[in-house]
Amino acid sequence: MTRFLVAVTPVTGHMLPTSVLVAELVRRGHDVAWYTGAAFRTLVEGSGAQWFPLRSGPDWSVTKPYDVVPELRTTRGVAQVRTAFSKLFIDGAPPALADLGEIHAGFRAEVVLGNALSFAARWFSELHGVPHANIGTTVLGIYSRDTAPMGLGLPPLPGPIGRARNAVLTAAHRRIIFGPVSRHLDDVRSSVGLPRQGRDMVDTFATPYLYLQDTAESFEYPRSDLPPQVHFIGPLLTADRTLPKRPQWWDEATSGRPVVLVTQGTVTNVDDHLIGATVEALAGKDPLVIVAGADASLPLPDPLPSNVRIEGYVPMAALMPHVTAYVTNGGYGGVQRALAQGVPIVVAAGSEDKPEVAARVAWSGAGIRLPQRPSAAEMRRALEALDTDPHYRANGRRIADDMASHRPAEEGADLLEQLGRTQSPVIRGAWDGSSQPN
Repeated sequence: MTRFLVAVTPVTGHMLPTSVLVAELVRRGHDVAWYTGAAFRTLVEGSGAQWFPLRSGPDWSVTKPYDVVPELRTTRGVAQVRTAFSKLFIDGAPPALADLGEIHAGFRAEVVLGNALSFAARWFSELHGVPHANIGTTVLGIYSRDTAPMGLGLPPLPGPIGRARNAVLTAAHRRIIFGPVSRHLDDVRSSVGLPRQGRDMVDTFATPYLYLQDTAESFEYPRSDLPPQVHFIGPLLTADRTLPKRPQWWDEATSGRPVVLVTQGTVTNVDDHLIGATVEALAGKDPLVIVAGADASLPLPDPLPSNVRIEGYVPMAALMPHVTAYVTNGGYGGVQRALAQGVPIVVAAGSEDKPEVAARVAWSGAGIRLPQRPSAAEMRRALEALDTDPHYRANGRRIADDMASHRPAEEGADLLEQLGRTQSPVIRGAWDGSSQPN
């Protein structure tokens, strides 16, 4: 039995897949202490873990990042990115580190599980000698000679020209975009008693012990320099398909009629243009259009087109097998769920990690990438292409088959168990005989 301490960023997109993995660890008899915000207490306790609240710093699971860091309201572009990393994630690490130390005093963790943005988990590992695993619940954002740096939304460019492009862009990314952030990271490390590293912040994302990537390899860009501790385990999707409340349109959606599911996301959803373009593009046509995550403030035609249904909450796990096309702003979890069912995707992304998700959808051939604010005509053409060109559905099925070849929770738990036993890096192909290979 191993004692795991979990400290991933308290955002739904990170928490839900982590809960699938934690539930498997608990099922196997391990003790799991999960440090996170009050908004996720029910999720944590439902997974079987023991919940430990954020105490020393702000609980931004129940507030908005703009309330924690007001500067985010007045900055844009690169300045906003720097502010978010420096003020929200790095400056938030010392109080979280203090909380983790208090939990550890009574719990005596043997493995700490975090993610790329949980700096406190990495620092806790260094200070207490506890091996550190990361779970990747968005695109793999580490530097590579074979890819452009994270945030640009550029697909791979093969050959020497591509590598030259990547080298130039990565150098600029390190120095211009994240240079000040990396220096600030060293300053804050020093303030908690850790040595300065002189490393770029992005280089710290891939812990040397174990990195669990929450997708299949066929959705991620190939990298000849992929670190050996990175393992693709398939998508960690919540499996509950029960309906807490049966939507009035449910029989219609599951009758075999074409269904287009559109969502603007759960966090970055202030721009409703994606939904409006989809509704206008399909008004009065054959597909049933289900708008997920909408509220009364959404400006839509009145009366609604006869084929449109609006729903605040949609049971995605239950509905996705009946969906024929998925329209999204690029939320990673929703894209993974659509890919797992082989559903072709239209994605129009603009912020955070979403342009990178959109780029991978297009690169993999599983869907079409549109501008952040597509017109109804652009949306109509994209949906018609998904319907008539077998290329998209074939690629979606290829990725779905790859995902189905994984046992995500089991594989992730196997790897974490090996880390707990050996207290050493878990390298691809270097199994100790107790775990099952991917």
